[in-house]
Amino acid sequence: MSSIPLLPRLNEEKKIAITKRGEWQFNSQNTLLNLVNDLKVTTDYKSTITSIPDLWARPAMYEMVLFDENHHLHEQYLEQWRGILAILALREMRNFKDVKCYSIPLPETTKLNEDNPIFLKVLANMLPEEYKRQEYKDATAENGYKIQLIAYQDTPMAVIWPTILLYPAVGLESIVDRSIPWVIRDRGVVDPIPSLSDQEKCLLIKWLDGIKESLPENGTNTDPLMKLLQDYQDALQKKVNTDIKVDNYALGSPLNITGFCKALDKPIRCSIDGDKFLAVSNVMLQSRFNDKAKKLLILTSDMYKQWNKAKSEIIVAGNINFEAAYKEGNTIFEKSKLNDIDLTEFNAELRMGEDLFTDKICLLDTPNDIFPNAIKNIKVNYGSVKNVILPIKKELLDYMKPEEIFKNFRISVGEGNIRVELDLQLTGFDTVAGSKLTISKVYNAFGDVSETKKQILDRDLRAPLIQIWPNFIPHNEEDWQAYYTFYDDKSYMAFSVKPLWNEYEERELTFDGVKAVVTKGSTFPDGFSCYYDMDTVYGIQEVELGLILLDKPKPLPYRTNNSFSVGIDFGTTNTVAYYAVNGNPQMIKLLSRLYNVTNIIDDEGKIVVEDEVELRRYFFTSSDQPNGDSLSIRTLFNPYDGAFSGNMDQPIFPGVIYYLDGMDNFDDDSNLPNIIQGRSMKWDSEEGSTHGIEYAKWFLYQLALQCMAEAVIAGATHIDWFYSYPKAFSSTQKRTMSSIWNKILGFCNKVAPNISSINAKATSKTESLTMAEFFRNNMRGTFDRGMICLDIGGGSTDIAIWQGKANEEPKGQSSLLFAGNDILTKQLFEKRETLLKLKNNNNDFNKFIQQLYDIPENDFNDFSMQLEALLKYHSKTLFESLMNRSEDSEIKQLTRNIAFALSGIFYYAGVLTGDLISKGLLNGDGPLPHCYVGGNGSKLLDWVDLGDYNSNPSFQEVYTTCLAAGVINKFEDLEEDQVVNCEVRQSARPKGEVAYGLVCDDSNGANEGVEKTVKKKFKRDRLGEDSEELILAGETIYKDGLQVENPSISKDDVISGIKISKKLPCFKEFISYFNDEISSRGYSGKLQVQFSDKDFEDICEHTNEILERQSRAEKEKMNLEPPFIIVLKQALEILAK
Repeated sequence: MSSIPLLPRLNEEKKIAITKRGEWQFNSQNTLLNLVNDLKVTTDYKSTITSIPDLWARPAMYEMVLFDENHHLHEQYLEQWRGILAILALREMRNFKDVKCYSIPLPETTKLNEDNPIFLKVLANMLPEEYKRQEYKDATAENGYKIQLIAYQDTPMAVIWPTILLYPAVGLESIVDRSIPWVIRDRGVVDPIPSLSDQEKCLLIKWLDGIKESLPENGTNTDPLMKLLQDYQDALQKKVNTDIKVDNYALGSPLNITGFCKALDKPIRCSIDGDKFLAVSNVMLQSRFNDKAKKLLILTSDMYKQWNKAKSEIIVAGNINFEAAYKEGNTIFEKSKLNDIDLTEFNAELRMGEDLFTDKICLLDTPNDIFPNAIKNIKVNYGSVKNVILPIKKELLDYMKPEEIFKNFRISVGEGNIRVELDLQLTGFDTVAGSKLTISKVYNAFGDVSETKKQILDRDLRAPLIQIWPNFIPHNEEDWQAYYTFYDDKSYMAFSVKPLWNEYEERELTFDGVKAVVTKGSTFPDGFSCYYDMDTVYGIQEVELGLILLDKPKPLPYRTNNSFSVGIDFGTTNTVAYYAVNGNPQMIKLLSRLYNVTNIIDDEGKIVVEDEVELRRYFFTSSDQPNGDSLSIRTLFNPYDGAFSGNMDQPIFPGVIYYLDGMDNFDDDSNLPNIIQGRSMKWDSEEGSTHGIEYAKWFLYQLALQCMAEAVIAGATHIDWFYSYPKAFSSTQKRTMSSIWNKILGFCNKVAPNISSINAKATSKTESLTMAEFFRNNMRGTFDRGMICLDIGGGSTDIAIWQGKANEEPKGQSSLLFAGNDILTKQLFEKRETLLKLKNNNNDFNKFIQQLYDIPENDFNDFSMQLEALLKYHSKTLFESLMNRSEDSEIKQLTRNIAFALSGIFYYAGVLTGDLISKGLLNGDGPLPHCYVGGNGSKLLDWVDLGDYNSNPSFQEVYTTCLAAGVINKFEDLEEDQVVNCEVRQSARPKGEVAYGLVCDDSNGANEGVEKTVKKKFKRDRLGEDSEELILAGETIYKDGLQVENPSISKDDVISGIKISKKLPCFKEFISYFNDEISSRGYSGKLQVQFSDKDFEDICEHTNEILERQSRAEKEKMNLEPPFIIVLKQALEILAK
C-alpha cells in the first residue's frame, strides 16, 4: 500500500485559527509553540502520516527512504548516509579536523521552565515516542535523551539517530571543502567509495563490522539497519582491487558520541606501528649516507599526475594517503605533524616539494664564473647574463650528494619569472629503484615592491670574499682534520655564508667596518649555505639564499712508510722551517694552500689587491712564504681585536702570523697597531709576562700547522718534530718553550692522528748544536781542526766551539743577548739621518727610506719591522747604495760601529777558545779553528764589506785578530802562525743553518746523543764546571769584594753581587787591537773608536746597574750575561749617539 502524504490532526481545543482547511495560511499565527501544542502527533510503525510539518520529520523521512530501495530518493539518500559514515570513520586518517559533535540535552516536558528557549520546548514536546524506547536511552543524559549534532566546520552535517545511526542535515550542497573528495560543490555528499584507496576500503569494512557488532540482536529496526551496513560493506569489498591484509587497524580519538550509536564515536586510527608506519610510504625521501637525517615525506600538488596514480593510491605514511594528507593550496605549517600524528617519534617530517627551494632566488650581476671551484656555475640570461646561487636549501644535502643535485637540477627563464626544477628519487612504487618525482618552484617578478616581497633578488647584491685552507684532501680523509674557512661581507650589500659542516668552531672579526668570520671544521666542506640579512617590519631577519657546492680537491696519492723530520728555528726577528726525508734537508716553502670559493681574480685576470691584503692580515696569505729568494719569514704576529670566549688554544682563532709580501704592506697595514714582534714573543718570559708566551704559542701553532700541511702534500706518513732554542734561555724559558711544543704536538695529533704520533714529543736542541751540523755538512767545516760557530740572530748570538769527533759534545758554548737588533737596528733608529744618505735613483727604494726616516722617534717596534722588510726586499739596492756612499763620513761611522760590535763578539769567542786551550780541552798546538758565522745577523759582515763579504772579506783579518787577542787573554802561548790561516766564513744560507741542522741525518742520529751527553755529562766545560751555571765574565770584575781577572761567574754570583772594574782592562785591550786593524782600512783619526774618561765611567755605571738589576731577578728566570758583552752593548750605544 503506497504512502499518501497526510497532515496530522489538530486537537479539539486549539489555540490557532484556521479559516480554511487544507490551505497554507500566510497571515501571522500566535506562536510556534501554540502550533506544537495543537498538533495531535503519534509516530509509530502504525502511523500513516508521511508529511509532518515538525522538527522530527526529517529522520522519519530519511528512515523511510533508506529502508525503501524503490523510493526515487533512495540512491541519493544512501550516498549521503554512506558519505557521512565515511567521514566519521576516516576523519583521523584523512585529517578532517573540523568534525565535531555537539550535544543538546532534552529535559522532560514536566521540567521545562518558562524561561527555557522556545526552540528547546518545541524539541522536547515533539520528541517522537519511538526515540523514547528504553534501548535508545542515553545513560549520559539526565533524562536519557539528547540531540547529538555532527558539524563540519561549524556547519550542521548530520544528527545521530538510533534507527539509522544518523540522518544528514539539509543543505549539504552548500558545504565547500576540497579536502573531502566526496563532498561536491552544488551536489553535497556523494558516494565515497570511488574516492577511497583499497586500504581505506578494507579498514572501513572493519569499522562497519564494529558498528554491526554493537547493534542488539532483536532490537527495533535492527534487521533493516544491518542490511544497510552489510550492503555498504559489500559495495566496498567489490571495489577492492588488491589483496590487502588489514593488520594495522585501531580506533582513534573520540568525538564524544554516546548512547545507542556510540560505535560511531571513534574513527579508524592511523597506523603508528614504528616499523610499518614509514615502511609503506610512497613519498619518503631517505638519506643513503646519514643515518641521523630525518626522513622527509615529500608532497607536490601534481604528484599523482606524475606517477599516473589515483590520489588515494599514494600512501604518505601508515594508513594516510595523499588525498588525506594534502589539501589543495595547502601550506604545511607543522612539519612535524601528519594530520594529528607526531612525526618526531619516527624521526620524520612533512615537506611540500617547493619547501626544499629557497624563498628567494639570488642573481649576481656578472657574466664570469663567480665561483671558480664550484661543481658548476649556474647562469641565466635575465636582462643580462648573471650568475645564480643554487636556490636549494641546505637540508637537502642530507639526502643528495652535491653532484647528484646538479645532475638533477634545471632552471629556465619565462616571462617575468624564473622556474627551477629538481628530480628526487622517492620510495615510490618500485621497492628497488623507487620513483622519480620532479619538484618545482616559480619565482615571480612583482615589479616595484619592497625587498621583503621580492622573490627574485637581482640588483646590487655582491659575493663576499670566501676562502678555504688548506686546498687538499689526503688519501685517507682521517689523516687531516683541520680545515679553516674565511669570509667577509666586503660591503653592506654582500650576502653571508656558513660552511656546510654539522659541527664547527667560529670566531667573528670586525675591522674597518667589515664583518668577517673564521671557522674551523674537521673535513673539507661540501660548500657553503648563503644568507642575506633582510630588514623587515619584525627587524633584521636572516633569509636563506641557497648553496655554493664545491668541486672538492681530488684525494692525494696513497703513500706508505714515508717518515719526515720537521725542524723549526723560532727566531727573534726571523723564523725558518726545514724538513728532511731520506736524509735530504730542504727549506719548507709555505705555498698558498688557499682554495678560492669566490674569485680573488677580477674580470681582467688580475688579483684583487683588497682581497689579497685582507687574507694576509686575517687568514692565510695568498702568496708563497718565504717569498722571493728569502729563506725565512718575519717573526711577527697579528692578534685579533675583541674578546673571544671560545677555544684559543689552536691556530688562527687568536690571530695569525703576519706575513709580508713587500714593503708596501706597512703602508697598507698602518691601521694594524698591535703587530707583535719576535722579541716580545721569544723573550718576554724573562720579565714574567705571559702575553709574549701566548703570542709565541699561537705563532708556532700556525707555523707547525702549515709545515705539517706541506709535509703531508709531499707524502709524509709520519713526522718527527724538532725545535731549537738559544743557550741564553733561562731554565724557565726552556720549560716554557717545552710546554708550548707539547701543546703544539697535542694539537697536531688531533689534526693528523695517523701522521703525528700521539705519544711523540718534540726534540729540542740548542741553536749552536744545530748550527755546527750545518757548517760541517755545507761549508767544509771539520771537527778535526775544529769550528768556532757563531749564530748571530736578531736577539741573541750563540757561540759553540767544536773539536774532536763528530759525535762528541761541543768543547764550549755560550749565548749572548747581543745580536742584530743591538748592532744595526738600534743604531739606525738613533741616527736615522744616516738612512737618507743611502737614497739613490730608485724611487721605490727612496720612498721606503723616507718612510723609515718619518717613523715617530718613540716607535721602535714599527721602525724595526720596516727596516727588516727593507733588508728583505731591497737588500741588493741597499748594498749598492752602501758601496756608492762608502766614503761618506756618516756611512763610515755606521760600518765602523757594526765592525766594532762584531769584533767584540769575536774577541769574546777568542776568550772562550783560549780558556778551553788553557784547560786542555782544545788543541793549543795547531792552527785556531775557523770561524763560521750564520744566522740572519751574518749579513752584518756584508754591511762592513760594502755589500759582499764573500767576494772581498777585507775585514776578515780584523775579526781574526780580535779573536786571537781574546785567546791570548786566557792563553798567552798562542803563536802568530796559529792565527794566520784562521778564516771567518759566512753562511751560504743566512738564518737557514739551525733549521737545516735540526733535520739533517747526523743531527738526528749521531748528534742525538750529543744533546743528552751535554745535559748529563757536561760538567767540565771550558771552566771545568757546569756549563749551564757558569759563564766567562770576559772582563775583570769584583767578586766577593775581591778583584778577579776574567773569572767565571754563576747566577749565584750575580745574586750575591758583582761589579765591573772601572779600569776595564780587557775591553780597553780589545779596543786597542780593533783600532790598530781598522786604521789601515781607511778608519783612522776621528773614525777610530775613542771613548773619553767620562764615557768609560758611564759604561761602568750602566753595566753595574744592569748587574744589580739582574741580582733582583728570580734565579730560574735570570738570563746570565757576560759582563764584557754588557760593556760592549753600552759602548755601542754611545758610539751610535
